Formats: sequence, structure tokens, C-alpha cells
Amino acid sequence: MKNIVFYALAALLLTSIYTSSSFAQNGETGQSSRFSHKGFKAALAFGGAEIPSQSNLKEGQAVNVHLGYGFSNHSSLWLSLVGTEFTDKITNDVSNKFSALELSYAYKVRSNSRLQPYGRIGVGIYVLETVSINTRLHGGGFLFGVGADYFLTRHIGLGVELMFKDIEYLEIEGAGGNTVAINPHLNRDARALMFAVTIQ
Repeated sequence: MKNIVFYALAALLLTSIYTSSSFAQNGETGQSSRFSHKGFKAALAFGGAEIPSQSNLKEGQAVNVHLGYGFSNHSSLWLSLVGTEFTDKITNDVSNKFSALELSYAYKVRSNSRLQPYGRIGVGIYVLETVSINTRLHGGGFLFGVGADYFLTRHIGLGVELMFKDIEYLEIEGAGGNTVAINPHLNRDARALMFAVTIQ
């Protein structure tokens, strides 16, 4: 994923959020949504991810599984499993595997419109494995996202989301299972563009 493409998509998405009021139904405030926001929900997302500091890696192929619960028409809490594989630019072999468990809060600004922009903030536990030498970095961090869902029916939506993850790796686990603290901590920010199907 080239930087110019990433930021162009970010600008396009932010523009859609700003102009989405034209899609909203009049009198939304104080009314229940025609879409099913409350209760349990799930989403499956596919897309591309990158670790900008790792210039030897191609854009990774990412899969996210999300389980959520909607507390209102606007607010939801999500638990997510993330998996990404990165290939080396020279060998084309899988050289790094990235996995995560994340907890996030999402807020939608137009819950009664078919087009529903939202923002997301959360925390995560992260593991970055270097396959060739069988070592793993363990750490935690924060995630920030902005996206939009377009609902085809009351319960089914298609969406796109831009994610940024500020990750600090605290420990390194060697091939023998021994774990050593990293001092100073190692920063490996990540970002992703994901496309999702949501059922709620």
C-alpha cells in the first residue's frame, strides 16, 4: 500500500463522513433507527495492512473477525481477532506473521441512514512473529479507526475502514521459548485498509 493511496483514501472517506448528512433521514434525533443496531452483531473483514518501519516487507493480507454488542443506535463494543501475513520483497516467502486481540468502542454518527460513518478507538494485545528465526515480539498498544457502513437491509451492511495502530513491543520470545524484556521498547506502528460484511 503506497502512502499516497492510503492518504487519498483517508481524505475520500473523511469527505464522505462530512457530507453524509444528505443521506440521513429527517428527524432522526430521539427516534429509533430503522436498522438493527442494538444487541449482538458480527463482522468479517478482509484487506491490506502494512508496517511502515519494515521496508523489506510487502503489503500484508489481513483477515479480521469481529464480535460486537450494540448498547444503543450509536454505540457498540467490539472484540476482534486479527491475523496478517507479510511476505519478503526479495524471496516472496512469508517472513512475518502479525496477530492481535483487540477491544474497541465504535460510535456511529448517522444511525438511521443507509450510509453510516463511524469512528473507533481501542486497545490491543499484539504479537509479531519472524518466521525464519522463529522469534516473536509481544506487546500492546492503541488503535484508532474511521470508517463507514452501507446497509443493504435492516441487518446486513458492507463497510470500509482505515485503521492505525500505535504498538509498543515489550518482550521478545526466542525459538526455545525464553522471553526477554526489550529496553527501550520497540515501536512498530501498523495501518490497514479493510473491507467488511456486518450482520447485526
